[in-house]
Parts: sequence; structure tokens; C-alpha cells
Amino acid sequence: MMRALRFGLALAIVVGVTVSAADWPQWRGPHGSGFADEKDLPQRWSATENVAWKANLGGVGVSSPIVSGNAVFVTSQIGTGVSRQGPRLA
Repeated sequence: MMRALRFGLALAIVVGVTVSAADWPQWRGPHGSGFADEKDLPQRWSATENVAWKANLGGVGVSSPIVSGNAVFVTSQIGTGVSRQGPRLA
């Protein structure tokens, strides 16, 4: 549950940063580097500061959000089955 909340907060931060920015169409952004071309982005975030909106996920979020125009697409895993920790990327 905590992981889903963290992902939701991370999603809110990403969405808050990219509200007026270019699309984020794939894993690690427009160039696959994890960096955006935008300038003057916020340096600080909190539960209320520099967040445009946030939403709870119904399950475990393990994918990268996709931003296209004014739409944000996320996926989450709900249900039972084998759950295993994936590798952590730096």
C-alpha cells in the first residue's frame, strides 16, 4: 500500500512539473534520458507545494506515467499472484 502511495505522489510531482511542458511519451521521457528540455522547473516539492493534482492508484504502480497533451496514462497491478521485487535502477 505504501508503495502505491509513493508512486501516486511521484506521479503527481511529474504531472505537476509537466503541466505546461512537452509530452513525456515513454519510459525516462522524451529522449529516453530521464531529463526534460524544460527550463526553470521547481526545485522543491511537498504534499501541497508545486503539485497540480494527485490521484490514488488502485494497486501497485510499477510503470512510467505517459503524458500526452492534457492526458496522463498510468497503469497499476491489482489482484493476486506472484509478487517479486524487481531490480532497482540508480
